[in-house]
Amino acid sequence: MPAALARAGGQAETYRVLLARFENHYGDAGARTGALLAQGRRAETGQLAHALAGVAGNLGAMAVCRAAVGLEGALREAGDGAQAAVQPALEVALSDLLASLRRHLPAAPAAVPVPGGAGPAAGVLEVLRQQLREGASEAGQTLATHRAALAAAMPARTLRQLGDAIEGYDYEAALAMLGDSAAAD
Repeated sequence: MPAALARAGGQAETYRVLLARFENHYGDAGARTGALLAQGRRAETGQLAHALAGVAGNLGAMAVCRAAVGLEGALREAGDGAQAAVQPALEVALSDLLASLRRHLPAAPAAVPVPGGAGPAAGVLEVLRQQLREGASEAGQTLATHRAALAAAMPARTLRQLGDAIEGYDYEAALAMLGDSAAAD
């Protein structure tokens, strides 16, 4: 996991957010691969296994990565019997990982209170600017929580670009979009 933490810029909170996203998006991947196999949807099972292997590997969840690669390989090279033998290993590896995440991952931080100011968006923008200046990964949660207020205050294209910059951890670009003079420092 140290290499995965390094890919998250060494920021434990960023890594925690990435692990939580993994759980949200792939937490049911074991059951999904089983259901897809039962329906004979080999190509979709392979696509899911491939995506899962890549994300798990980047996060340092190597047991899940190996199991997903094994399933992907079985889909490419063998008949249904090999897949049926390999798929349960993926479910076990994923289940073990998720249990560990639930034991060891701290709960997500509470939503940041936003001051009232000159309208709902003004307070959100000030909090967002401060989080971006500090490099706080909570900026993504703030944006998600207050997207409606921000949509009323800026063009949809700008909001979409802001979201892309924050999701890509390009906080300087996000600050520049918000007209923050600290981004140029």
